[in-house]
Amino acid sequence: MAMAPQHWLSLARLVLGAVLWAILSRGDSSPLALPLVLLACALDFSDGRLARARGSESALGRALDNVCD
Repeated sequence: MAMAPQHWLSLARLVLGAVLWAILSRGDSSPLALPLVLLACALDFSDGRLARARGSESALGRALDNVCD
């Protein structure tokens, strides 16, 4: 069974969260932090909107969203 596109967006957001944690845990400011946060916000908005538009909301999607948030 293939994963729905909105699940891929959530997984990308999960990876972005790990990258952001690594960048911010170093203690120095990085010019990459803000664009990555904005990208994560856009992905958060997009995955839910895509799921609702396709009528494919699922338990996996809700779980991924909670983990990524």
